[in-house]
Amino acid sequence: MALGFCFAFSSAIANAQSQTDTQQSFSSGLAPVSLVELYTSEGCSSCPPADRWISGLKTHKGLWTDFVPVAFHVDYWDSIGWPDRFAKESFGQRQRRYAREGVVRGVYTPGIVAGGTEWHGWRQGRVIPTAASRGGELHAVVSNNELRVRYRAPDSSVSIDEYRVHVAWLSMEQVSEVRRGENRGKRLVNDFVVLAKAERPLVSADGKAEVALPIESEARAMAKALAVWVSAEGLQAPLQATGGWIR
Repeated sequence: MALGFCFAFSSAIANAQSQTDTQQSFSSGLAPVSLVELYTSEGCSSCPPADRWISGLKTHKGLWTDFVPVAFHVDYWDSIGWPDRFAKESFGQRQRRYAREGVVRGVYTPGIVAGGTEWHGWRQGRVIPTAASRGGELHAVVSNNELRVRYRAPDSSVSIDEYRVHVAWLSMEQVSEVRRGENRGKRLVNDFVVLAKAERPLVSADGKAEVALPIESEARAMAKALAVWVSAEGLQAPLQATGGWIR
């Protein structure tokens, strides 16, 4: 049974979206697509290598088809000299929740969760792991001021009410000239930066559901890419992901 839902963004972003009149579609297919989550900070001297690594995924042949990268900038290093302008408290909380759920062994930067598991293979240039889930089909359509998404779960016996949907707007090539802190004097380039994230439960109504979800107009105006993923209710590990460049 096809399970679907729709995110309808509020009129607050109508002006930011007015320049985007062409409909765009993004689809995962049935095979699992890994969500690659980098937890980073401009105030962390260990993070630039990981930032460069995720930037290198822009030209990877598996981008958007095998994996969807997102960079969550955390705020827990802001007090040591350089407040990260992209950091949000909720991003650090997401990492802490992974620690509580046993997905990661600790809260640190740079940290990478790939396909719902802690992963250090990026340092050795290893292949990004495939998500451990069974996948399912996740489909998103961006048209004017509306984002429509539907999900066909691999197990039709699981209630539609047991899934949550996550949407993140991503910025690219954000340059920072760091003047203080551990990275003082460095020129940092940030890609796949999560500007804004929202999530909602998937609620069934004859196999479909519709939810109004406001998004910051500034974030939408700055966004160059979109990431969408679905997880089981009560857990953070992504079950399926999709995304792509937006106009």
